[in-house]
Amino acid sequence: MYRLIGAAAAAFDWVILDAPPVGMLPDAALLSSMSDSTLLVVEAGRVRYQLLQRAVESLGPERIFGVVLNKVPEHELASTYADYYEPS
Repeated sequence: MYRLIGAAAAAFDWVILDAPPVGMLPDAALLSSMSDSTLLVVEAGRVRYQLLQRAVESLGPERIFGVVLNKVPEHELASTYADYYEPS
């Protein structure tokens, strides 16, 4: 796997590895250790804070460059872009 990722990194500007949830299998932690950084994707309303905290500790907070919060119900958003859009 190291050779495969190294070859991909030599050929491309960005190499994105997708992995199963951190707590489910050791794959995410293993792939994270082979990468430059990690982007966590968190499902709104489903992932408990304690589980997210364990995931950050498992991967290493210094390796995480961001978090994506997905599946946020529209009715829970404070506002939408359309509220601020004024046609000219």
